[in-house]
Amino acid sequence: MAELRQDSRVWKVGSRWSHDGNVGSCILDLFRQHHIVFVGHEHGHFSRIREGDLVIISSGTRVVALGRAMEAAKPFDETGVRFTPEEWPNVHPEDIGQACRLSYQDLKEEDFVDYRIGAFHEVHEKAEHYRKLYGSYQSARQHDEFSIKARSCTLERNASSPDDVLLGPACRYHIPIFQRPYSWGAPEVRRLLMDLLNAFEGRLGRAKREPMFIGTMQVSAAKIVEEGRFTRCYDIIDGQQRMTTIALTLRAIQILGGTASAGNIDWLSTSIGGNTQQGYLDQALNHPAPKETSDSQNHYLENLKRIISHLEEDDALASPADFTAFKDYLTSRVFFVVIETRAGLSKTLQIFDSINTSGMDLNGGDVFKIRYFEYLREHEGHEESIFETISGLYTKIDQRNKELGEQKIRMEGILDCAKWIVCERLGLLYPARELTGTTFFDRLFDTVLKIESWDNFPYDKCMEVKLPTSLFDEVIEAATEWHRAWPALSPEAMAMDTFMWWSRYGNYHDPLTILFRWRFRPSHEEIEDFLITSGKLLLIYSLRFQKKTYDGRGVMHKVLGGVCAKSATMADLRLMILESCHENSAAVVDLLMRDWLAHLPKSKNLVCRLVALLDELEVTPGCGRSLCDLLFWKEEIDIEHIEAANHKDGSIRTEIQTLWGQDLHGLGNLIVLERGKNRGGEVSNHAYSIKREAYLKSAFATVKMFAEEHEEWTLKKAQDRKKALAKRITDYLCGPEAVSHIDSQA
Repeated sequence: MAELRQDSRVWKVGSRWSHDGNVGSCILDLFRQHHIVFVGHEHGHFSRIREGDLVIISSGTRVVALGRAMEAAKPFDETGVRFTPEEWPNVHPEDIGQACRLSYQDLKEEDFVDYRIGAFHEVHEKAEHYRKLYGSYQSARQHDEFSIKARSCTLERNASSPDDVLLGPACRYHIPIFQRPYSWGAPEVRRLLMDLLNAFEGRLGRAKREPMFIGTMQVSAAKIVEEGRFTRCYDIIDGQQRMTTIALTLRAIQILGGTASAGNIDWLSTSIGGNTQQGYLDQALNHPAPKETSDSQNHYLENLKRIISHLEEDDALASPADFTAFKDYLTSRVFFVVIETRAGLSKTLQIFDSINTSGMDLNGGDVFKIRYFEYLREHEGHEESIFETISGLYTKIDQRNKELGEQKIRMEGILDCAKWIVCERLGLLYPARELTGTTFFDRLFDTVLKIESWDNFPYDKCMEVKLPTSLFDEVIEAATEWHRAWPALSPEAMAMDTFMWWSRYGNYHDPLTILFRWRFRPSHEEIEDFLITSGKLLLIYSLRFQKKTYDGRGVMHKVLGGVCAKSATMADLRLMILESCHENSAAVVDLLMRDWLAHLPKSKNLVCRLVALLDELEVTPGCGRSLCDLLFWKEEIDIEHIEAANHKDGSIRTEIQTLWGQDLHGLGNLIVLERGKNRGGEVSNHAYSIKREAYLKSAFATVKMFAEEHEEWTLKKAQDRKKALAKRITDYLCGPEAVSHIDSQA
């Protein structure tokens, strides 16, 4: 955490995105996961945040996190942040206005500060307190949690600081098993060699033999070893590609300079890929005539041949003396900034994530791979080779996606599913279950390995967990089987599956469907029944409330708990869902009988598409894909006012609005329609008699049926239609016995 500017302002951002600030609407996890805060379009002052300002983050009435702004506020689209499909259901892109990246820091519970509720404003009264709090956390991170030592080093000889060399007589460097394989190809190798040779020869306006900075290298603290001439070994956290290429370059210089032996280029080793990668590296560094052999599987050898060819072609290297001079330059005038971190693997990776400029891409899935390895090795006592088993999970995902023909399965999604299994087994509470899978396992590993304590992760409970690789393997297989079964779903099941994604609770779709498959091994018919019943439940809670609510999330937790519980049966689960649907019947009727449904964008879209679905299923059952293409994927749809809310004829517009009142915006006067028709000249705000001709040509069975049934359209017909549709929808979603509420509301 860097220092604040002397003139830094303090700003407060709220993380509960709903009209009443309920805990179920908190998007703190998005802020935390992406090191960013954002607000809606209406908060214009947010654009005043500048780099170095302090941002405090509240959840309800407590400040729970803070961070230094890493850049000035800007439109969200310009930040480069991309949410995953699982994250977007929490907040829609159209809701976000300005955003700001920051060095996010969760506060410990004892440091939480009471604060008034509010979306965004500048802080004045307690600003100094928060600056001091930031400073105390900065100090703790720098001095208590880990130590960092940075040095400017050359490879072998450093005139200004003789001790600061990488290739000292007792030092070796190791590429740990969790790194990715050596992957630089011809473009990267050529770029590095050109930079070195241009500096060596003084090309492009440079001074000849001028010092060159080659980048940052991060290593772990030295391990004491007894391996031949080596007594210290450093793990390379960042810099593998450059160090490996430099080792190959030194070998190329030996060969071209007339030295057949590899000499002392034995300071680099790797654990990647078992012994295979080490064997390839040894072959390249010890081969007496690499240009005379070919092995496309050995990436090191292929790059060595490229380096030799490139150096041979350079006019500056014409004799053994030239190669000696180039080696001397490379080992004494080329500088690295070496950052040595003394910390556990998790903390080391946190440092890497803060300073990384190249190398590993630490996305959520990669972080899990490394942290899971640390957990299995240190907590469950596995050998280092367990990393190959973990890597096999990622390989299986790639293989399954290839079989499916699309990138359907992602490790982040698998973790979201596995999270629910672990939560149910340990009895972890609501807040832990609402975290994304990657954050959940981060905190679980922190707790078990005693790295950091987190609310809602009690140590005694977390220590009970067992996380065999077979658990994640089973979830991957369940996800694969789900995606294989999907194309054969019935039209109704496929449509309700899509409605689940369209609901306000789409982020629960994959855990529900994949874990149902994982837990029960259901038949195809049982999958379809579960999709239809659970889809109805998600629709009900999406209709009832205008935001995600604690109640809505709570019922999803209840269902997922039932899916994951070892004692549950499919019959128990089905009964639970149906009872939950029935319990909401009065609330569904209340919504459908309101006169202003058109003012609720999400609800009117879901309801009118559902009406269209029911009509399509009755008239043109067809296949699921064509039905979903029509209702969701390919046809752009508007929700049309049958009697125009703003009639094209201005002379009768006021009369119609007075006569109809809010019934203009009720369910009875709304219908789906192709956007092209609705916004074209044949429909837009015309009288019903004109619209009807376009309705009769619609691709939607529900629209054509309506036009055929109604030659004219009146207020009484709209009121009768509202009552009939309310009964039909409530019958479908909640059960036939639920319609008794309708007559009292008509």
